[in-house]
Amino acid sequence: MAIKLGSRDDLNRDPAKMQRFIARYGQAGIYAGGVFKGLYDTQWVLRNDAITSFINTNAVANTPRTIYSVSGKGGSLIWAFSSHSASSTTMVTTYTITVDGVATTFNLGTQSSNYSRGIIGSPAAFMNGTTDIAGTAPANSYIYGKSGSSAAGGIVNNNSFSYSQGNTSGLYIVLAGLNQPMLNPQACTRFENSLTVSVTVSQPNSDSGGREAGCLVLLDD
Repeated sequence: MAIKLGSRDDLNRDPAKMQRFIARYGQAGIYAGGVFKGLYDTQWVLRNDAITSFINTNAVANTPRTIYSVSGKGGSLIWAFSSHSASSTTMVTTYTITVDGVATTFNLGTQSSNYSRGIIGSPAAFMNGTTDIAGTAPANSYIYGKSGSSAAGGIVNNNSFSYSQGNTSGLYIVLAGLNQPMLNPQACTRFENSLTVSVTVSQPNSDSGGREAGCLVLLDD
């Protein structure tokens, strides 16, 4: 009988193993109300009853911001996103995620496109247009990218995938919902007693709709 060292089951407990990618301003979001909604959308996304937590304070360069913290409960981190890079094409997004008291820090490499966010978590689907769910691609297709930009879909530093094409001609990236821990648990990070998610960006942003950072977490009943 094989024995797995350091693991009690097949759930992922290492946040550094979550998918990391970089998405242009309005190119990543959720599917809500029958259409795609970007992460800057205050009506559908940036609400405490829509996602688990978000912060809308100014993003100060090289200053950590805590997106979410919980203790005494278990659950799964599904995805998180940072502020976007305003006009910079050299921003680096760094996450520090503390799972059951163990902190893990990693970055997404240098972004190749301005107005881009650093995101962790596996996409659920892709859309060719904001209402075109029939054209969704398999979840693993993001490793190829699809657009006219030479940088789109290319692997950049630290194995992040860069979607640098604008949202008028590139694919829209649909982030997973609360069923992700059941459908694809290894794409999430499991915690048993506590979780803290912090993010640091190397470029400041004070613009409403761009400075925000947030996450989606499913807590156990």
